[in-house]
Amino acid sequence: MSKLSNFYYKAIVRMYEIISVIMEAKVKL
Repeated sequence: MSKLSNFYYKAIVRMYEIISVIMEAKVKL
């Protein structure tokens, strides 16, 4: 159970990083 929640946490963090990078790219454009 702990491993699964840790996996979800990492996935959410990765998604947040990707979204912030996309937002920065859009702002620069």
